[in-house]
Amino acid sequence: MYNKSSKKGLLIGFIIGGAIGGAIALLYAPQKGKNLRHDISKKSGEIYESGRKIAVDSWNGVKETAESTLESANDILNSGMDKISRKAENVRDAFRAGMETYTEETRADNRKDHAHTTSNEDTFGKIT
Repeated sequence: MYNKSSKKGLLIGFIIGGAIGGAIALLYAPQKGKNLRHDISKKSGEIYESGRKIAVDSWNGVKETAESTLESANDILNSGMDKISRKAENVRDAFRAGMETYTEETRADNRKDHAHTTSNEDTFGKIT
């Protein structure tokens, strides 16, 4: 149950350990100087390439993680903006409905007052 970074760490440890072990074995092996230098150079090149590959793979992993995180953040932001927009629209609709109701009630009250005033005028004559 290792996570991704501990597996990479373990792999790097094996590569470095193998490189050190290989270098020590070359140094203690009975060879001519020229052959030994060639073997060390070859092993160094292999170690360098392994390290470079690990670095590139790690960089690509970090890049993918960053892109994925950015996409997730974008999705969350867009979702939040959609929710806010819908809520604002609901508030706007409720406000308009309230204003329409208020206007209708005010008109109805004005009509009642006007009707009441007109009936009083008929009964008592025009009040001045």
